[in-house]
Amino acid sequence: MAKKKTVKKKSPRKATGRKTVRKAAKKTVRKGVKKKAKKAVRKAVKKKVAKKKVIRKKVAKKKTVARKTAKKKTTRKKVARTTARTTAKKKTAAKSAKKKAVRKTVKKAVRKTTTKAARKVTRKAAPQVTPKIVEPAAIEYTPPPPVEVSPPEAPIAEAATPFEESYAEARPFDTPAPSVGADSQPSTTAGPSVDSPAPGFELRDAYGAIHTLSQYAGRRVVLFFYPKDDTPGCTAEACGFRDVYGDFDTQDAVLLGVSPDSCESHYQFATKFNLPFTLLTDPDHRAADAYGVWGEETRDGETCMGVNRTTFIIDEDGRLARVFADVNPDGHNQEVISWLRENRAAQPNESPTSY
Repeated sequence: MAKKKTVKKKSPRKATGRKTVRKAAKKTVRKGVKKKAKKAVRKAVKKKVAKKKVIRKKVAKKKTVARKTAKKKTTRKKVARTTARTTAKKKTAAKSAKKKAVRKTVKKAVRKTTTKAARKVTRKAAPQVTPKIVEPAAIEYTPPPPVEVSPPEAPIAEAATPFEESYAEARPFDTPAPSVGADSQPSTTAGPSVDSPAPGFELRDAYGAIHTLSQYAGRRVVLFFYPKDDTPGCTAEACGFRDVYGDFDTQDAVLLGVSPDSCESHYQFATKFNLPFTLLTDPDHRAADAYGVWGEETRDGETCMGVNRTTFIIDEDGRLARVFADVNPDGHNQEVISWLRENRAAQPNESPTSY
């Protein structure tokens, strides 16, 4: 007979110890598995995030490329539109220019034909008459009547020219008049000083009318000498006086310009620049000699005789109140107007003295 296996009974203490060991082993195994699982999850999450970033970058690049291409397309379209418009405008302008040229040529041809026909008709109808050349009438010089005054000490010479008579009439007899004969040489002496009697003059304007200093008695006279008409400096000075011409009327002053140019030159100069004041001719530079403004000048390195730009202000009594020598054309008008405003003019109730 077979022997029965005898099973040894385990002690309760050993069983509990084994159970605790098994439990601890299972816990450690579970902890390790959990850590590994967490690591794996973290790695997977990181991979997903990185993939998403890459995808986003790719999408952003695609969008920027699409925007750039769209902008390029729009700019190309705009350029094409502008070029088309410019070409169309050029074509229309060229067509209009051609039409205008054709019209001009047609008009010229029609005018030529009509003028030729009209000439033929006039030649046939009217007889040919030789035109008569009529010379313009010369301006007759009529000197003013002399003033019958018996001077106490300095009588006037018998053979005096009308210009000398006007000088003698304008200046007081206690001071001798300057010599202004026809054969007199250009004077190099200084002109009259302030508070001295102003030399008289008798000069023609642009229309041939005679002006004397005595006819402006009782009013202040602004007499400016300038070298030549229609030159840069003289034009600037004259236009400056033109711009403030209304102030001379308010200050009861007469503005007169003097230069050696002819009456015709003065007329053209005044009409070209709309000068409202009077321009006087002094071809023999007699008045310039009397006022001491005729002398040597340097132009382009050469010395020549001419008028030195000077302005004289004559008061109501015929005396020099102010002298502006070596005038600068720029701003000279305001300089004269300011002086007239500062110095009082004669009041209307005061009786003007004839000089």
